[in-house]
Amino acid sequence: MKKITFFIACLSFVTFMACNKSNAKRIVGTWKATKVMEGTKDVTTDWTKNSYTETYASGDGYSYTGQPDGKSGSGKYAWDNEAVLKRNGVSGQSSVTCTITTLDKSNLSFSYVDNGTTWQFSFQKQ
Repeated sequence: MKKITFFIACLSFVTFMACNKSNAKRIVGTWKATKVMEGTKDVTTDWTKNSYTETYASGDGYSYTGQPDGKSGSGKYAWDNEAVLKRNGVSGQSSVTCTITTLDKSNLSFSYVDNGTTWQFSFQKQ
């Protein structure tokens, strides 16, 4: 009985570690904006006309390109592997804490508040 309990415990631990590791890799890649909301205003056209993308590298590298005003930049990100994504030291952007609402192999959605305005972004993986 002890061997079975030990086996189940080991299997559970390995499964948990594998899921956690795959979580960490889900955000890595380049994501192209598909919908952007500034409060209740749909500003998607402004953000997609320049093909706005965000790239999250293995580790903590972050970059973006194609903002409506033509800016691009890079910096760092930290992610808790679940729902909180923090970006800081990013050129041309304020430091933000994003709340992830969707993250799977092909979709990323998050929101954050900047100067009292809630921004919502949806992306597809490239």
